[in-house]
Amino acid sequence: MSGYVLRRLEPHFAEILSRYEAGEPFEAIAADHACAGSTVRRLLLGHGVILRPEKWRLKARV
Repeated sequence: MSGYVLRRLEPHFAEILSRYEAGEPFEAIAADHACAGSTVRRLLLGHGVILRPEKWRLKARV
């Protein structure tokens, strides 16, 4: 992982992970940390977190 924003989010990783696991979307978490949803996604992926399926993928399987 590199980048200023990722380093800034690192101390908040436990809180971000907890919120993501509770079902909050990337954008809601990102809004509280003044970054983009994709940055939150990159932080979680960088820590090896398995992401839940996106809604459009779920609809495509039905």
